[in-house]
Amino acid sequence: MLTKEQALEFSKLILADQPEADVKFQFLSDHTDGGIYWSLLRCFIVGMDVQTVAGYLEKGQPKNKAEIDQWMLDELAARLRDRDQVYQALVDLQEKVSNNSVEHEKYENTLRDLNKAKLDLKNMKQTVTTKDQLIRQLQDKIKNVPTVGTKETAGEKKDKQVNAVEEQKTSVNKHILSLEAFKHDVLLNDTYSDEQKDYLLSLLERGENYSDINALAEPSMSTNDMRRLHELMKRQQTPEKSLVDRIRERLQKL
Repeated sequence: MLTKEQALEFSKLILADQPEADVKFQFLSDHTDGGIYWSLLRCFIVGMDVQTVAGYLEKGQPKNKAEIDQWMLDELAARLRDRDQVYQALVDLQEKVSNNSVEHEKYENTLRDLNKAKLDLKNMKQTVTTKDQLIRQLQDKIKNVPTVGTKETAGEKKDKQVNAVEEQKTSVNKHILSLEAFKHDVLLNDTYSDEQKDYLLSLLERGENYSDINALAEPSMSTNDMRRLHELMKRQQTPEKSLVDRIRERLQKL
């Protein structure tokens, strides 16, 4: 478990290239109590400024980190209307990278972070827009469930719907935490080579579970050995087809 000092140092590294980095870091230092520290850091990671976050804390008066996370998702969903401007910013940044060889590596890392942030924004938008659809699907399924014993009350139906939505929120939060863990454990770890980082990042981009990637992450292991071990893990996870199935597939191709 990270100490308070380690958490602050980690936050300082993440915020180093952001506008008003010192102001944001001071704001986080003033809010280390109450269990909302990491939620506030996520707000800054996705591009929110101190004035916006401070204004929300003052007016919204959230009781826990879950309320802050939900507000962040709603705010990001509204900002997706400006996604064309985000794309243009990425194009401009790419041009700057190609014209500045001295700062090439620094801009490469920044561009990678922006691309991941854009993907997270897209996934968050899908989560927000499908919330009502999920509730309607759950309602339809509940209506079609045959009654056994006593009838299900309206309150019990509502509780099931709320639990399903909370599970969806938990899934989004786990995804964000996985991205933060990967950034801290691999991308910011100088013991990994650029080739190792690129390969592990490619697995994350393909949707691999962070637990599987973490099992491969070893600085002393070559990239080729990581790749071979990953293929072996995949084969063990996928059951081998029977002889009859293989013959059937061969006949279908003829």
